[in-house]
Amino acid sequence: MKAFTGMLLELRAGDPKIMIIDEPEAFLHPTLAYKLGREIAQTTGQGDKQIFVSTHSSQFLMGAIQSGVKVNVVRLTYQQGSATARMLSNEDIRVMMQEPLLRSANALSGVFYEGVVVTEADADRAFYQEINERLLAAESGRGAPNTLFLNANGKDSVNKIVGPLRGLGIPVAVILDIDALNPETNFPVLLEATNYPKPHDSIKLERAGVWSDLISDGKKPKSDGGISLLNGAAKEKAENLFDRLDQYGLFVLRHGEVEHWLPGADVPRSKRWLRNIFEALGSDPKASNYIHPDDGDVWAYVDKVAAWIKDKARRGIPL
Repeated sequence: MKAFTGMLLELRAGDPKIMIIDEPEAFLHPTLAYKLGREIAQTTGQGDKQIFVSTHSSQFLMGAIQSGVKVNVVRLTYQQGSATARMLSNEDIRVMMQEPLLRSANALSGVFYEGVVVTEADADRAFYQEINERLLAAESGRGAPNTLFLNANGKDSVNKIVGPLRGLGIPVAVILDIDALNPETNFPVLLEATNYPKPHDSIKLERAGVWSDLISDGKKPKSDGGISLLNGAAKEKAENLFDRLDQYGLFVLRHGEVEHWLPGADVPRSKRWLRNIFEALGSDPKASNYIHPDDGDVWAYVDKVAAWIKDKARRGIPL
């Protein structure tokens, strides 16, 4: 509290033109960190002052942003011997905060993580996050450490989270069911958000062709097995498309949908799927029914997503 009041006293009663504050949220309750961020930003806006703050608190950052004062966010990283500095301007922040989905998903918290995974629904997010936690718990170098899992409200809103965060240099991976290839999905905005190189004409045509193959003869790729429905050249064409999308962190499930993972658990697809799959996974690592990471299935898939996040030469991040 002494630090809290001391900073505000210096800002309001002192006359600094420039202030540099390091970790002002240290030892503060999250609600006070939010209030301090708001107070510092509002005080700055009342006079001719410049304040530079380093922070690891999403609450402090949200308080500053929601104060209504112009705030620029600079994200500094140092990973694998490489340093980066990327700025999210006040205008970009304003656009993000006007989007209810981004506010409700707490997307701005992604600036404090080494990676982010975005799914289309909350059940998907919870499942993949649990798989990643078990991979990390195995302490074998698998999984994606320090990674935030977020969910959008359907495929057509995924880009609203992915685009702004990738603009900050954050490796944001996307995991979608195979019907992302359906022409009813706004695929072009996904390509834009993942920074897939333009022009997009050829890959749009490939996507339409693969989807046409998948639904031929009344097939249902999402529920009936994805590209296992294809053979020969049609299957190879689909594999090539998915491989290129994977390179840009846009992971489309080749076998259909999230409910197809872990077939050995024998969990039926239903509205209670998430609850049932969690029960099948078990909760006590020492129990005989607890499912530990394996080499294939969803474990290998999340490893592939993690490898893209950890790859310094990954594609899809703006220069």
